[in-house]
Amino acid sequence: MPKAKFRLPTRLRSGVALILAGSIAGQGIIVLSSPLLTRLYDAADFGSLAVITSLSAIGGAVVTLNWERAVVVPRSPGIARSLVWLALASAVVLSSVLALVAWLSRDWLATTFSAPFLTRDWWLIPVTVMAIALFKIYSSTLTRRQAYGRLGIRNAMQGWAQVAFNILMGLASVGGSLGLTLGTAVGRIFAVGGAVRVRKPVTELVPRTKPIPPGRMFAVASARFRRLPLVSTWSSLLNVVGLQAPILVLTAAYGLYEIGFVALTMRVLAAPVGIIADATAQYVEGSLGVLIRGRARIGPLLNRTEFFLALIVVLPLIAIIVGGPSIFSIVFGDEWRTAGQYARIFALTYALQLVVVPVSRVLLLIDRTKVQLAWDLSRSIIVIGAVAMVSSLGASLTTAIVVLASVQSIMYVALLVLIRITVANHDGRGEIDVSSVS
Repeated sequence: MPKAKFRLPTRLRSGVALILAGSIAGQGIIVLSSPLLTRLYDAADFGSLAVITSLSAIGGAVVTLNWERAVVVPRSPGIARSLVWLALASAVVLSSVLALVAWLSRDWLATTFSAPFLTRDWWLIPVTVMAIALFKIYSSTLTRRQAYGRLGIRNAMQGWAQVAFNILMGLASVGGSLGLTLGTAVGRIFAVGGAVRVRKPVTELVPRTKPIPPGRMFAVASARFRRLPLVSTWSSLLNVVGLQAPILVLTAAYGLYEIGFVALTMRVLAAPVGIIADATAQYVEGSLGVLIRGRARIGPLLNRTEFFLALIVVLPLIAIIVGGPSIFSIVFGDEWRTAGQYARIFALTYALQLVVVPVSRVLLLIDRTKVQLAWDLSRSIIVIGAVAMVSSLGASLTTAIVVLASVQSIMYVALLVLIRITVANHDGRGEIDVSSVS
């Protein structure tokens, strides 16, 4: 008897469009506001933003212990809710610990990263980390419900709240770099607070079930998902360290002002990449949840996703390589031309990131966390080591950036190869029966 052809539900197929619309409205405003922000803040302020962003991203990668990453997987709503509660509890406890550590080490942080503002504004780190944690947990509950419209609203509110705060603080000349550095947390808090329904808190965004006692909740979740805090959390930490630690190394070596140009480059390139990658990744994660629960093949979905992303990134990649410095000079002011030169160097890296990162979530969902961990560890060691070596030898910042971009690009290609091999092995092992999910 021929098997039915698998088709994703209509709601799921339109999900990426809903998320993308919200992302364009929210993250797009971040790009559009940059010409104004470069006239309200100087390069050192953008350097301060880079330091807070990097430190907070590293903290945000671990405070939930990755419990929320598996919310889309279990059939049982009770287990899904348990994972949400565990993520919230972990975030509160570890963010509090981080606040104490940041306060005690504020002078050391300021000296090590050439960032004197941290002596006063150390509290930005735990506040931003907690905002990131809430944002991640809320996103996972909406993804499980395939509430893509709500995810779109969240994305829009994040960008608009962040930019509004940046501009108002800049016009009021309050606190120097504070208007930029605190904006990240403000945007995420407004996104969560504004999109959550008043009568349905975050923990009720999955179907109602009989309450599970705390001890039983932990036992049920940890029995199946213990690899999340034990393995996946370290993988997430290494992944973020591989991205953010090089910026901290460069800041320590070259200073806030010089890194400010790099920060603007990353802001401009990361925003459109984030718009598409975040929308696609959330859609892919929801789709994979359906495919995995239905025991369908996952390779074809990933292949189509990679091809789609490669197509849309080609023209922007060419434009940046050909005219990056001129574009930045015209849009942001002639003093920011250097940022356009850096954009040329980073263009290929961000293009590869866009293609690879959305599909990399499959490694967690099919329980191949060790593969991701091995890659993350390798990338962190190689990238940080290369940048640290170049900067310690007294090379120019441009040379250090070339090394950073080159190594990052090579590692993304390696990850894509690992994903293809792992998914091919996964799809080839079991009998695929999609008739029950057609």
